[in-house]
Amino acid sequence: MGGIYGNLPTDRFEVTWRLDDPVTAAAARGEAPAPEESEGVPVARPGAVPGAPRMALPFPAGAPGIYRTDHDGTLRERKRFAAAARALFAKGYEVDGVAVRDSGPVYLLTRR
Repeated sequence: MGGIYGNLPTDRFEVTWRLDDPVTAAAARGEAPAPEESEGVPVARPGAVPGAPRMALPFPAGAPGIYRTDHDGTLRERKRFAAAARALFAKGYEVDGVAVRDSGPVYLLTRR
């Protein structure tokens, strides 16, 4: 399968927009949400998903810069990321935010 990054597998999520959510309505009016506070939110790692109500899942390391320059590293990172995401989704977590930490961007997930 070809794409903008050659034959690498996709790293995209399927998204459901809750159009009646106040945050979504504010975004539609062009109002930026306040930055999410993510410090203290535990980080999910493959094979070690704590049971906290809120979790942080780091973006693949080096993304997107390594996508064009390091095929093997990108593939490893995407597999690591996918394993952690699948484990969280299987435990009932949903991505509902993004934050930027000193270590890089993270998805924020809440257990439903």
